[in-house]
Amino acid sequence: MATHDERHAATLGDTAEIAMAVVDHLRGRSIGCAESLTAGRIASAIACVEGAAEFFRGSVVSYHESVKRKVLGVNAPTVFSLVAAEQMARGATRVLEADVAVATTGVAGGTPEDGVPVGTVFIATSVEGDVRSRPHHFDGDPEAVCAAATKQALTDLLEVLASRMEVAGADQR
Repeated sequence: MATHDERHAATLGDTAEIAMAVVDHLRGRSIGCAESLTAGRIASAIACVEGAAEFFRGSVVSYHESVKRKVLGVNAPTVFSLVAAEQMARGATRVLEADVAVATTGVAGGTPEDGVPVGTVFIATSVEGDVRSRPHHFDGDPEAVCAAATKQALTDLLEVLASRMEVAGADQR
């Protein structure tokens, strides 16, 4: 069985590569994060990209519900939802004065919360006001769920940024 460090190292390479690709697609825009269950992992991946001071505005690790509500302005009935993730992404762009944000919330382990099964993660992206969100489900212990959610959040953001570049390229033709 793999140790915590071995599992973390196995996902770190992929996550770091995706973070670098996200940064390559920022095209002069600033980025921030609002993280609940991932607890700063996304921010760490982005901050480790060379030149981060030029584009990384920061992160709000909003693990506790009160932080989501008071700092990020979440008013969704439950903080375990797509609406909450979307509001977190909007809140991150506002609080951090960022052009781009990614947000995560969900249930990594323990027991279901507000009827949301363990392993359910809600990820939202905000790119210049365009907010998109998707639910995901990951199997495993909390460490595995958090690692998978981190990688997926960066992947979702990369897909949105890349699709916006394709649309912009088509508009210029």
